[in-house]
Amino acid sequence: MRSLAEYIRLYFIIETQYIKARMQYRADFIISSIGMFFSSLATLGVFWVILESVPDLAGWTLMEMIFICLLHDRNLSDADPL
Repeated sequence: MRSLAEYIRLYFIIETQYIKARMQYRADFIISSIGMFFSSLATLGVFWVILESVPDLAGWTLMEMIFICLLHDRNLSDADPL
């Protein structure tokens, strides 16, 4: 059975190859990276606007909402190469 370190190493190898493949088309890579950045920024802006008028939303604070949003975005980016 393989160890956790081997799986982590394999994960980084796959991620590195994915980034290299995406960077073959540099304009596409840059445009999609900028698009993802502004999409995340817009989502955080909406959370901020909503939570400025309502201090907590069903018990969730702004920092908790940001954490969940970033965790969700990270999980989607991990699933993208598949």
